[in-house]
Amino acid sequence: METINNGLMMWLQQLGVAEGSLPLVQRIVAIVAILLVAYILDMICRKVVMPTVRKVTAKTQVTWDDYLLNDEVMNNVCHLIPPVVVYVLIPFAFSDEPNLLGFVRTICSIYITVVVMKLVCAFLTSLYTISSEHEKLKNHSMKGFYQMMKLIVICIGSIIIISELIGRDPLTILGGLGAG
Repeated sequence: METINNGLMMWLQQLGVAEGSLPLVQRIVAIVAILLVAYILDMICRKVVMPTVRKVTAKTQVTWDDYLLNDEVMNNVCHLIPPVVVYVLIPFAFSDEPNLLGFVRTICSIYITVVVMKLVCAFLTSLYTISSEHEKLKNHSMKGFYQMMKLIVICIGSIIIISELIGRDPLTILGGLGAG
């Protein structure tokens, strides 16, 4: 990480950036580069991966892949890419600011948790659709089961978000809820 930051500093010096404003310009360039990488990867997912998955699932004879890899599920997968990229690369921009780095990573973690919750719920909805159309399960009411699973996902996600906000381990919060 230091090597990249030093290389960026040297490059900015060669471009003629003043010595006093060099750290600020370096941070801005790093943030813009991180956001640009996140945006490009998101666009690749939306413009290349999603259409390819759609074409592949349309060509197969089975229907379960059409449901499990539907647009809602794939859209949520694409929503995961930018915050993960930012979470991984943000130390390059804020290596000397641990408080700001922690804040940005907390925001990214919360966003990732929310998107994963949405992804799992979309996946469960797809499973419900598959099971409601299956001949052997058509006569069984599975809606309550899938709604309960979604509720469990939301509760677990909420506990993880609260633990991120207060800086505690999620198991500590579960222990506290269990004792209560």
